[in-house]
Amino acid sequence: MLGGLPGGTCTVLEDEWSWSGSSWQTVARTLPFDPYHTALAYLPEAKQAVLYGPGQHTWIWDGTKWSLSSATGPTETYGGDCGGGPPQVLGLVYSPSLHRLLLVGLLSWPDQAAAYEIWSWDGTRWARLWPAAGQNTASPQYKLLPAVGWDPVSGRLILFGGIRPLSPTPAPNDTWAWDGTTWSKLSPTIAPPANDGGQAIALDPTNGRLLMLDGAQTWSWDGANWQKLADSLPGPTPNIDGGVLAGDPVTRQVIYVGGCTVGCQQPYQGTLVWDGKSWSLRQ
Repeated sequence: MLGGLPGGTCTVLEDEWSWSGSSWQTVARTLPFDPYHTALAYLPEAKQAVLYGPGQHTWIWDGTKWSLSSATGPTETYGGDCGGGPPQVLGLVYSPSLHRLLLVGLLSWPDQAAAYEIWSWDGTRWARLWPAAGQNTASPQYKLLPAVGWDPVSGRLILFGGIRPLSPTPAPNDTWAWDGTTWSKLSPTIAPPANDGGQAIALDPTNGRLLMLDGAQTWSWDGANWQKLADSLPGPTPNIDGGVLAGDPVTRQVIYVGGCTVGCQQPYQGTLVWDGKSWSLRQ
């Protein structure tokens, strides 16, 4: 885990932590980059953790140190509420079928023509996969803060929910899939309710399915439909959003950390652990 923003401030924390399965340990007190508005994922083929961040920079973690890659990433223009960094990097996810990391982002804001783009990282360079010449350019409606994850069951990139920029109307609870060339709007029989964005999604190592935390509700995606697994969370905070959800294949856990209470009235201080059946709260 890297950095973050203390509640109610734009002072970026620049520390690095690791999760043992039961507690957090400090890896470094400072980082060689600003971790705000960054995306981080692990590419097993290259044995590297990859961070795409401010200034279109790509940083590589080899297990002991960070190094700056000379590769040029996609161009982005919106710095977010606190300024600096990429605009809306919606997700950096690993695709085992493509053996690549996929970077999904909104690359215009907000008065230009909205454009999703998908880029791949092979361990040494970035390449734009979508949109590309000859492809169908239909895509999900322009939204901020959707949940984005790779579904190993169907072998597709899944995008759910989000919010419409500069609009009081909540975004629809739609589910989209990208199969490597084309976006398709799916029609699951059951879907999570429309929300104000901030859903967190990750691969559950206990069953190989996507797990999504949406406020207080926990949902699983089986490749075709959503299934609600839980309606509440442990601890005094009934609803949370905006944090990070990550699957740990070593401990076979899904970890949620960071974010804030719904409405962001205060930061969320705990760590939630999913064991495949239920959440537990770790302080």
